[in-house]
Amino acid sequence: MNSDTPYKDDTVIERLKQDVGEEVLPMLEQAFKGEIETSADTLKRSLAASDLALFETTAHALKSAAASFGAMQLSDICRELEMSAKDNASEDRLTLLLKNFGAVVKQTNKAFGF
Repeated sequence: MNSDTPYKDDTVIERLKQDVGEEVLPMLEQAFKGEIETSADTLKRSLAASDLALFETTAHALKSAAASFGAMQLSDICRELEMSAKDNASEDRLTLLLKNFGAVVKQTNKAFGF
């Protein structure tokens, strides 16, 4: 991850606001917040169950959603999780990445006011 990458890219949010309308954006942000929470839980459970296919799919889906909302650090760590699962990384490696993911989620939630 690049430390210059923002937790929240406001230009993406502004574009999204123009696309969907200012009144719809808060609902979409709440749905995104829920997706972060659900995905974090699924990633933890799938790693504990050694289900790398579910782990990879979940990371991929959240990577895309995060990019759509301008949550660029979150998108980056999800890409790293996805590729590591795809490459059959060790459980220790995935556990470390998941810990980093947790820190990024915390900062992303703070940046978005969740």
